[in-house]
Amino acid sequence: MVRTERYKYCIYDSGKYREQLTDLERDPGEMVNLAEDKEYHEVLQRHRTLLRDWVKSTGDIIGS
Repeated sequence: MVRTERYKYCIYDSGKYREQLTDLERDPGEMVNLAEDKEYHEVLQRHRTLLRDWVKSTGDIIGS
């Protein structure tokens, strides 16, 4: 999971919806998953990169 000022991005190792992106400003209850919304593609990509970079920098083998 990675959180920026506005968004929270989670990835799971199983399940139908392995990624979750929520807009914490508009949806503080985290009820709407934006990961499959095309309007949020760039936000999703940015958060994927942030999480991947964090995994690499910390040597987190579970998240890789």
